[in-house]
Amino acid sequence: MRKAVIALIGIGGVVAASCAGTYFYTMSAGQQSLKQLAQEGGFCKDTRQTDCADGVEYAKSYLSTEFGLSPRGVQWCIGVDEIAGRDFLLGETVKTLFTEMLYLPCNEDETQQLPTDEE
Repeated sequence: MRKAVIALIGIGGVVAASCAGTYFYTMSAGQQSLKQLAQEGGFCKDTRQTDCADGVEYAKSYLSTEFGLSPRGVQWCIGVDEIAGRDFLLGETVKTLFTEMLYLPCNEDETQQLPTDEE
């Protein structure tokens, strides 16, 4: 009984660490993509800034309004787009399943849902 509890706690810890790692990795990828978008789009007001914070905020705000997501949701979805475009050692099938799962919060708008047989 005691070993089972310790094993469950260990598994829970691994799952929590994996979820946290995925969150931070995806949000970081989204931040980098937004920064690149802001720099390429000329949204950075001060070109001496290395982080282009004003341009990133403008891009988040615009995309948030355009797609009906929160600014953090925009960052998440762009991060998932970035991850989906990368090549991983896991293989395409695993990557596709993983990114489809990560895209779930991005498709909350009914107009972006996949068509069903009823339509």
